[in-house]
Amino acid sequence: MVVAQELSDLLKMRMDMGVTEIPPELIQKADLIVHQVNTGYRKRG
Repeated sequence: MVVAQELSDLLKMRMDMGVTEIPPELIQKADLIVHQVNTGYRKRG
């Protein structure tokens, strides 16, 4: 899942910089992942 990897990378970068605040766009990415998991999303291709 590309979105999950992107979210992971962004969170790691923020942690490395010592930033503890999570912006709304990262929460939206996490919500998208949860939705995809809940609906059984499978990448086609």
